[in-house]
Amino acid sequence: MPSVFMDHAIKSECFALWVYGDLTEEKRKIWLLTILSGKIVAARGRGLSDADEEKLVLAGRGDIKRFFDKVEMMRSGFEEARKDISDGQDFLHRLTPLSQEFQFGPFRDHSLFAKTLRKIEREKAEAR
Repeated sequence: MPSVFMDHAIKSECFALWVYGDLTEEKRKIWLLTILSGKIVAARGRGLSDADEEKLVLAGRGDIKRFFDKVEMMRSGFEEARKDISDGQDFLHRLTPLSQEFQFGPFRDHSLFAKTLRKIEREKAEAR
């Protein structure tokens, strides 16, 4: 890479574009809440009570908060790396799993949502 490029930084805005695309902050939250809502609707077929659903909503909101906290932690690393174009590009590529987590929702196997759902199902099974 020509040395003239090594002295330039990657714009700060590239971080959010890489993780979220062009969604605004409000639309990012709506996106994750929509995915959460879909997960809860899918879980209803398992015979959830209203209290169980409320537990899942709270757990899912916790996952969303944890996700945004993780993003902000990564943002600080990016702010340092972006000062060098090569380091900044490498850092952006390392954000791909975070971008995928945003696209599909932070509600996978080790999430608060998944753990809460497993606990609810375990308690229902033990009650039978």
